[in-house]
Amino acid sequence: MWLGRVRIPRRLQELQGSIRSKVPLLEQELNRPPTTDEIADYLGATPEEITEARAARGCFSVLSLDRPADGDSLDLVGTLPAAADQDLEQFETLDELTPLLADLDDRCRRILHLRFVEAKSQTQIGQVIGCSQMQVSRLLRATLDRLRAQLGVTAIAA
Repeated sequence: MWLGRVRIPRRLQELQGSIRSKVPLLEQELNRPPTTDEIADYLGATPEEITEARAARGCFSVLSLDRPADGDSLDLVGTLPAAADQDLEQFETLDELTPLLADLDDRCRRILHLRFVEAKSQTQIGQVIGCSQMQVSRLLRATLDRLRAQLGVTAIAA
C-alpha cells in the first residue's frame, strides 16, 4: 500500500507559524478579525500566499490509521485507495524537477523535451540537434544521472 506524503514548501510552513503567532496580535490591534489583505500586509506576504498557507493548515498533524474515519465503521487505512495515485506522484516529481530543469543548459533541456514530450527516438533527436545517436545517448544518460542525483534517487526500476 502506498502512503504518500504531502510536502509543504518551507515558505508556507514559516508563514503558517507567523499566522498562528502574529495574527492574534493583529486581531487585538484591530478589535476584529483581520482580512486576508490585512494579514498579508502585516506579515509582508501576498494575499495569495496567505490563502495557500491557510489551505495547507493541518497538513502537519498525523492521524492514527487505526482511528475510525468520521464515525464510520471503517478505519482510516480502510478509506485509502489500494493503488498509488499516479497523477499525484507525477505532480510531486514535476514540482521537485522544475527548479532542476531550469538549471540545465538549453541543449540538455531540448534533448529532454524531444525525448520525453515529443517521444522522439535518439536518432531523431540527433537529426534535430545535429549530432549522432551515440552523442544523444551519452548526453541523455548524463543529464538523467545528474537529475537523479539531485533528486536523491539511488536506483531506478528496469
